[in-house]
Amino acid sequence: MSHSLLNTIKEKPVLIESQSWGSIAYFSILKNAKQVFIDGHEHFVKASYRNRYEVCGPNGKQTLSIHLENGRNRRRSSRKVKIFYEHHWQKLHWNTLCSNYRRSPYFEYYEDDLQHLYETPTESLLEFNKKTIQFIAEQLELSFNIEYTDRYIPASDENYLDLRSILKPNKAIPEDLAAITTQKYHQVFEDRNPFFPNLSILDALFNLGPRTIELMSL
Repeated sequence: MSHSLLNTIKEKPVLIESQSWGSIAYFSILKNAKQVFIDGHEHFVKASYRNRYEVCGPNGKQTLSIHLENGRNRRRSSRKVKIFYEHHWQKLHWNTLCSNYRRSPYFEYYEDDLQHLYETPTESLLEFNKKTIQFIAEQLELSFNIEYTDRYIPASDENYLDLRSILKPNKAIPEDLAAITTQKYHQVFEDRNPFFPNLSILDALFNLGPRTIELMSL
């Protein structure tokens, strides 16, 4: 992607994958795109943000992964990927968020609604990810223009701007999106850690509250 990315997402429907508590860059795309189509029919991609998200901890950046049935569900359609609850990952995630962000300025403001989300089982990963988007939309009073695909859309389809997997762990962010994600704000444990750009939207929400919207502006 080049200089035209920011203008293009405002003019052409965006095709992107479903993510778990997506990053600031991910939500910037959702907020600013003319229309977003989330792909629920792609083959599930391992080692991606589809079932993991990054937060800030006392010893640095932490990755929280949602356990899935049948391992990583390789070669399965994303809409068929189910969450595995026997490992009680949701309790681990919730305890980690409480431990890491209890002293952040806005954690208590969102705590009750967020805890309810973690305590309510969701069968499919796609449905859980949908709830995370709805949560952010409600808390920040945003309206995302999102639809979910009813079929697999090939990368060759020129009716869409294909941004699937443009945001991946250990992959450089496109330059014009990077300019957004490097905006610094107060983070917990900043006395012992460097600033971590483009963490999960939860990190910004707990630290900035309603001003999180400012980070999502393109």
